Amino acid sequence: QSTIFVDAEYNGTVVSDTFVISVGKAITDFTITGTNSISEGEATQLSITAISPDDFDGSILNTLVWTSDDPTIASVDQNGRVTGLDAGGNYSIVNNPSQTTTITATIGGVSKSFPVTVKAKLGLNKYTGGHIDGPDTVVVDFPYTYTSTHTPK
Repeated sequence: QSTIFVDAEYNGTVVSDTFVISVGKAITDFTITGTNSISEGEATQLSITAISPDDFDGSILNTLVWTSDDPTIASVDQNGRVTGLDAGGNYSIVNNPSQTTTITATIGGVSKSFPVTVKAKLGLNKYTGGHIDGPDTVVVDFPYTYTSTHTPK
């Protein structure tokens, strides 16, 4: 790193400033690693790895910005922590919804993307009631039909 001190004068007013110039190389490539599938309400930590070149300017990491293409599906904070928010429906035996969004990390003008799928939170629906419909009395050896309804379905 090099430090440059600058003084400028205009109409008798002097303005001074200091600039720090880094001598390392710009980042040209990196990889995002972490878990790419989470349930609603869960969180996972993404990381930046395999940064190129090896002698990159470390101060450029201060420019790291994380974004989510759809923060209603999964949000990401500035530390790369992703939280699953919406799988697009409720889980059931016949329905296992999921939605995918892309998390992007940008460092010094270089961007990489990482898909994250949010799955419905697994759980049991609370049984709230049921009813059986059919005749109250039956005749032996005569077929009868009964139907039942349950909530939730």
